[in-house]
Amino acid sequence: MNSDNVSVIDGATNTVLATVPAGDGAGAVAVNTSTNAIYVANFNDNTVTVIDGLTNTVVTTIIPAGGSPFPTGIGVSSLNNSIYVAELGIFFLLFKKREKLPLYVIVRWWHY
Repeated sequence: MNSDNVSVIDGATNTVLATVPAGDGAGAVAVNTSTNAIYVANFNDNTVTVIDGLTNTVVTTIIPAGGSPFPTGIGVSSLNNSIYVAELGIFFLLFKKREKLPLYVIVRWWHY
């Protein structure tokens, strides 16, 4: 989580094809194979960067709801086009890409 970039690597040659800027502390990555959107959880600035997988450019930055810092994990459902963001020890949130608003809090847990 010390990089602010996402490297696009050719799986056949292991060559870096592109470097895409993300947020501060870019970490976990998820891909929606239906829309070719890449989502990057940015731990240090509490955001999620959305990258277009065809052009390797940043589309937008999402601020997860709930007021909790440090997104540490991310997942995508290609079936319903939802983004799941886990934040450090506090919330697991559900987003719909089109609305960019939380639908509801799925789980609340405390980290001791």
